[in-house]
Amino acid sequence: ILLFLPLLSIAQDDDTEFWGSIKFRKNVKGKFQLNLERQLRWVENTGEQKKNFTELGFKYKAHKKHSLALNVRLINEINVLNVLYEKASSFRSHFDLNSSWRFKKTSLNIKHRFRLQRSWDSDARIDKTYTRSKFGFMLKRKNASPYIDNEVFWDTSQGFHIDKHRFTVGLGLEIYDELKLKLFLRRQREIQSKTPDKKTIVGLGTQYKF
Repeated sequence: ILLFLPLLSIAQDDDTEFWGSIKFRKNVKGKFQLNLERQLRWVENTGEQKKNFTELGFKYKAHKKHSLALNVRLINEINVLNVLYEKASSFRSHFDLNSSWRFKKTSLNIKHRFRLQRSWDSDARIDKTYTRSKFGFMLKRKNASPYIDNEVFWDTSQGFHIDKHRFTVGLGLEIYDELKLKLFLRRQREIQSKTPDKKTIVGLGTQYKF
């Protein structure tokens, strides 16, 4: 609870969303990993579902400290302001370079993720192209691992400028070897806007390993 208090105190005027996800993970031939994730997102004010997606990903452990990943995502966006609840489907893919370092004789991990991301709208036209960088710390424990991370989005479809920023505090819980939970509180805001969109996101993720 103390971990989340600083974000709660500065985010009282933000829009709030709830993200819930379930992820299945399967190791294949040692260094390869297959992931399948389903996520739903709700808007607090109306309680209506805003977006859902299904994502398929492949991950390769290239080194003890580094891995590569390629993911594709099918997205359904719901216009909750329209009485007919119109839906629009879009597609996204991203490529990740993940790195993790652990200080000797401590449980402190430093993590970094570099992501190249592109999305297409419902007419198969390129919508957005992002370069993203996320840097964070995790205190790795056996059953409960608190973490913080900071992420910046560069929009490369309209030149190269910072478009969005995210700051997250969270807690990873290991229920048993095959089942893990993730709780997080995230503040997200636009940068290049006179009236920036600001959100507070409360998330719960479940991960099951086969």
